[in-house]
Amino acid sequence: MNGWAELADREPDRVLLVAYEELKFQPEATVQRMIDFIGVAPKGTIQQSLENTSVDAMRQTAGARIARLRHAGQYPTEA
Repeated sequence: MNGWAELADREPDRVLLVAYEELKFQPEATVQRMIDFIGVAPKGTIQQSLENTSVDAMRQTAGARIARLRHAGQYPTEA
């Protein structure tokens, strides 16, 4: 991590350091900082993005995909 911190100090326009704790406890502000750093316009709101990438949302998406693959015979069924 020290190497990244040194690079971020030398070239702050090229490296954005984001701590897990920032994402965990201030997700909207942290994602906004990342968006500002990258310089892109988000599709939808930050809140929508956070909801769509939550663990629960990913589990639902993965579960639906597995169900479709099983139905098509492309995913092994449980024994």
